[in-house]
Amino acid sequence: MATFNSWYYSWAPSVAYSTATNPWAYRAVQVTVIPLIGILYASYYTYALTAPFNAEAGTIMAGVVAAALIGLVYLAPVAYLTTRIIRKRFTITRLTLSPTIVWFTASIALCAIAYATTSQTILATGTSSLVLSTLSLASLLGTRALAYVQLPITNYANITLLLKRFTRTFP
Repeated sequence: MATFNSWYYSWAPSVAYSTATNPWAYRAVQVTVIPLIGILYASYYTYALTAPFNAEAGTIMAGVVAAALIGLVYLAPVAYLTTRIIRKRFTITRLTLSPTIVWFTASIALCAIAYATTSQTILATGTSSLVLSTLSLASLLGTRALAYVQLPITNYANITLLLKRFTRTFP
């Protein structure tokens, strides 16, 4: 939490001040925060279910759930659209999950080592790595799921139409 708090409070107050004075930014933040509230509830309930058995495991599980859902909800659509645009311009191969799975597994092992040795330094490194690897893995899996579904939003005309509708909601 100390690592997260130092990162979050390094930028959040200035963003909050900027959005309070700009109606476009205020609406954009409002639309993006609603899914985050649901993600935080899911994380809270994960902790509430696992903490009675082991508080440290509950905290780690809550972080993994939050990171996975953030990766799916926020990063996967952006990654999917980015790969679609890049593939229209360049020939690229399919993204592989193997390095991310190895990173995720190594992060879990690092957390286990930190728990066994009670090392705060290893724990901070391991949990930060676990959150980042979970974000990456969820984003890649979400991108694959979106590619499998083949959403019509990837048509450039549909994206332009959605952007026009979105901008009409602002004064």
